[in-house]
Amino acid sequence: ARLFFLTFTVLAALLIDLRAGIISLGLSQLTIIAVAWLVFFGQYTLTSRAVSAGDVDLWVVSSLTFLLVAGVLLAGLQMFFAEFERAQERVRQVLADLAQERTLLRTVIDNMPDAIFAKDREGRTMLVNRAELQLIGVVDEAQVTGKMGLVWFPSESAAQSSAEDERVMQTGQAVVDREQWVTDYAGRPR
Repeated sequence: ARLFFLTFTVLAALLIDLRAGIISLGLSQLTIIAVAWLVFFGQYTLTSRAVSAGDVDLWVVSSLTFLLVAGVLLAGLQMFFAEFERAQERVRQVLADLAQERTLLRTVIDNMPDAIFAKDREGRTMLVNRAELQLIGVVDEAQVTGKMGLVWFPSESAAQSSAEDERVMQTGQAVVDREQWVTDYAGRPR
C-alpha cells in the first residue's frame, strides 16, 4: 500500500504540479494513519491473524519511512522544477535579447547609405540592405535571399562579383569600401 501511495504521490507531482504531490502525500499519510488507528483499536483487520504490538510499531516505523522517502522525492522534484523554470527563463531572456540585438543591427544596416550584403560560403546571398537592393534594381529582399549573385547580375558583372567572392572565401580578407561599376538587373550601369 505504501508503494502505491508513494508512486501516486510522485506521479501527482510530476504530472500535475508540486502542490498536487504535496496534497497527495498528505492524503496518503492520513489514509495510512487512519488504517493504523483502526487496526490499533481493533476495528479493522489487515490480515487473518491477530495484530500484535510489534506489528503496530512496525507500522509506525514504515509509515515514517514512507513520509521520509516521499518527502525527499518531493523536495528533489521541487528543486528540479525550480531549476528547470530558471533555465527556461534564462533561455527566454537570451532569445529576447538576441531578437532585440538583431532588430537593432538590421535597422542600422538597412539605414546605411552604402550598399551592404552578406553571402554564405557557397556564395548565396544571406542579407542585403535597401541601398544594395536599389543598386541591383531589385524591389524585395526575398528576390535575392538564398540565391547566387549570378542570378541578377548581367554576365560581366556576375563574373567580376563571382571572382571577388572566391578571393574573399580563399583568403578570408573582406572587401570593404571599394567602388566599382555594376550593371543592375535592368541593364543600367551604376
